[in-house]
Amino acid sequence: MHSSRPVSFAGADRLIVPWVAQRIGMAPEDFRECTAMGVRMGDELLCGVVFNEFRPARFGSSMQATIVQERPGWATRTTLRDMFRYPFEQMGVVRLWVSTSRRNRRARRLAERLGFRLEGVARRAWDGQTDAHILSMFPEECRWTDRGRGQENGKEVRAEAA
Repeated sequence: MHSSRPVSFAGADRLIVPWVAQRIGMAPEDFRECTAMGVRMGDELLCGVVFNEFRPARFGSSMQATIVQERPGWATRTTLRDMFRYPFEQMGVVRLWVSTSRRNRRARRLAERLGFRLEGVARRAWDGQTDAHILSMFPEECRWTDRGRGQENGKEVRAEAA
């Protein structure tokens, strides 16, 4: 598929997981059980997202997202909606989180622009020497999905009813 604008796609874990892993210095198998999505323009992969660490719980579940961009220009409303629908609408997680090296300011800025909020610092959690920033997002905070925009099933929901 050739397109002059970014297009999101899923079902290509064999392509996306190694691509993401290589760019952050991991082995693909480090992600274990995961689901991946990508954003491409033509044949070029612009962004890869790996969702893993899904933890179902009786009172709420969580999932980790690893987001790697090759270059800017991939984040359209449509691609972001597709990206955040998976954890929040399909999997029903109540907390999506990312971690970045404390030294990687670009990654933290990207996460914050997507809507993640800094939760805290995990000491020496990145590589045994470098601290990690932990950022998270709840479904109602995600401006890319209907629920985050105050809608449910296509209908607006008042804050006090949510």
